[in-house]
Amino acid sequence: MDFEFSLRTLILTKIAIQIYRHPDINTLERETREGIRFISAEKWEPIAKKKLSSLNLPWTIQREVIALMIPLSVEIGDRQYDHYPILDRRVWKPSIDYIWKENGTINRKETTKNFIKCESNDVLQRFRMAYVYWLEEEAKKLWQEMPETTRSSLSVISVCNCKLGWENIVKDWIAFIRSGTVDWRKHSFPRCLTWYCQGRVVIQSSLLQELSSNEQLYVFQEVMKEGIPTHTKTFCLTQMNEKMFENISKKEPAQVFKALLNRPFHSKFQDMVDRIFTNLSEKDFVNVLNEIICEKIRWKLKKL
Repeated sequence: MDFEFSLRTLILTKIAIQIYRHPDINTLERETREGIRFISAEKWEPIAKKKLSSLNLPWTIQREVIALMIPLSVEIGDRQYDHYPILDRRVWKPSIDYIWKENGTINRKETTKNFIKCESNDVLQRFRMAYVYWLEEEAKKLWQEMPETTRSSLSVISVCNCKLGWENIVKDWIAFIRSGTVDWRKHSFPRCLTWYCQGRVVIQSSLLQELSSNEQLYVFQEVMKEGIPTHTKTFCLTQMNEKMFENISKKEPAQVFKALLNRPFHSKFQDMVDRIFTNLSEKDFVNVLNEIICEKIRWKLKKL
């Protein structure tokens, strides 16, 4: 489900992205080990205002741009949350050059390709990113570049067959590479592709587009259930056609309601919410409101 954004919104978002990339903003986040959404506005807004002042924009426009920077911080935080287990990093902010879409969300596939191309990044981490994003050419190339000791360490990773994790995927991809099969589409993976695609990282990879419409619908139905991060569900909504959206809205109205609150749907929320209320019970509506209130409280407490 795609939406057209006004030229004004697209321009302001592009400016906000450029301001967010300012070295002083990056330094502040690295020193505080937090995104600007958790940093006092007194610390980061002066940096943004100084940069904006050189553009000679009206004050009202500057305020709109500054307001757009918080959602960008949320977007980065969501991506980091999803990738921490894969990158196995405990330090703040891996050196990643984010590729942004015009609607203010990260293009995860292109960002990952950049990360993989950067030879200064650890080869093991680059390989992990290649297979969870279903990038066959990159994964095979990195496998050949790895020392034998690194390959051996990957081969003995323990996995849990009861749930999906990056460990499951790496084991199965190593088996595929060692099989000598030219194309992964011709390889018999031990699990169905829809199982892999339910991972919150894999679902934003190249694999989703390889599935049939019925397979995609099945994946969306599973991911839209409780226990999956809301930002992952929001991504799913962007990939659905109208028929899929209607199907999911009837089965998981509360989850769809929450997902519509996020970018890029936030500006069209009012136009779409009436379709959700048809299927949303009063109890579910109250529960969603309570979740939103609790999240706002947690956010404010974290900024203290």
